[in-house]
Amino acid sequence: AKSARPLSTKLPIHLVLKSSDAIGIFSFLNPKNTKRIKVLITKTSKMFKIQVLEYSINGNHLHLLIRGKRRDDIKNFMRTL
Repeated sequence: AKSARPLSTKLPIHLVLKSSDAIGIFSFLNPKNTKRIKVLITKTSKMFKIQVLEYSINGNHLHLLIRGKRRDDIKNFMRTL
């Protein structure tokens, strides 16, 4: 039987989100897109009570260091973002 992976609410989670569509004008480094991503990270983290310790926006992927209190909040944050 499958079981849930262990999740520590005390240690941060390193999360990498990648997009194969982030090329050219759709690159995350495009100033317009970078601004939208920052706003989206802020709004989504507040909505699900996730603490974003650090983040890095790259051309086609994002690195996030997050911490959450509940498994469902972390799942919903990742799904929404």
